[in-house]
Amino acid sequence: MSVPFVGNEVLVMMPEGRHLITIKALLVDEGFVVTHTADPERALELIAEKFYVCAIFDLDTPRRHKGVKWMKKARQASPQTHCFILSLEKCSAAAAISAYRGGARDVFIFNPEDLEGMAARINAAAMEVVRRTEHDRLMLQVKGTHEQFFRRMLQMYLELLEAREPDVSELFDNELPQCRILIVDSEPHLASSLPLSPDDGWVVDTVPLGSLALEQADNYHVVLVARSLPDLPGSMVATTVRKEEKSAEKHEIFVFTYDPAAPARVTLFEVSGNLGTADSDADAPAPSAFTEKDARPVDVLGKPMNLPFPAMLVERLRQFRREAARRDRKKHWLSSFKAAHYDFIEEYERQKKAIAAWLAGNG
Repeated sequence: MSVPFVGNEVLVMMPEGRHLITIKALLVDEGFVVTHTADPERALELIAEKFYVCAIFDLDTPRRHKGVKWMKKARQASPQTHCFILSLEKCSAAAAISAYRGGARDVFIFNPEDLEGMAARINAAAMEVVRRTEHDRLMLQVKGTHEQFFRRMLQMYLELLEAREPDVSELFDNELPQCRILIVDSEPHLASSLPLSPDDGWVVDTVPLGSLALEQADNYHVVLVARSLPDLPGSMVATTVRKEEKSAEKHEIFVFTYDPAAPARVTLFEVSGNLGTADSDADAPAPSAFTEKDARPVDVLGKPMNLPFPAMLVERLRQFRREAARRDRKKHWLSSFKAAHYDFIEEYERQKKAIAAWLAGNG
């Protein structure tokens, strides 16, 4: 009977001699590839290097009843390998019990008249590995198929709702969710110049100090921080808000600077979320302008944008507001999907956890 399993290698640890020749011939006839060593240390090295479906340890190699000790170590090195103890002469009950307690699959007493029985038990152990491996493969395949189906179903649901709703980019300001903006500036220039009406859902508040901004920033969607503040550097305020934000959705955060002599323009630096993500191709600002170095070591600011003020700044804020509206829509749709399919999702999650637990326990 050939073993239909790619891992059909068997490790045999026993001394040279006629018994070894008999056992190797028996295993080869059964379709196994046999590796032999009489050195227990070498046996552990081999079993750590590759997978053996079975390992056979002579009970009295290297010394009387010491084969059990090395079998236990092999079990620790390769738990999936079925280990057998082979006694070339009579085996005491105490030695057999010790072997079974140590994790031996079976204990053989060499008997030339019962070699077929020994081969049958080794084959049975190998076939268990075949079945377990195939079962694990099928379980993973089912798990992957279920996940693909669930993701596709959810995607189709969102696409259907998206098609039914008006495009966010076509909505007027007063049709979008409210947008709260915090301006951190000791001068009134920026706040007074932005044409953002409360009737259109814009809520604009101003604080003169960075310390006040740190206390209140989590209540706003957008934070605009002047470079120069009476108490703290604007870069420190902006990057601290970015690192400590508590809301599920991150703020849109800018550090801004403008030249009072040319108030029609404003330079924005968008605060990135990670160190070292600044655009290396960014236009180098003038020596007197705000630079990325002002934000270190807390964070890095992104590429500066020189915008005609205030029209393009308002458009940038409107763009952020529309993106936030899209995110809010999807959140609402996901919530409605979960509510409508609660029982299905609960069962789906339960089965996923059950499969993952089974694979982890049998891996």
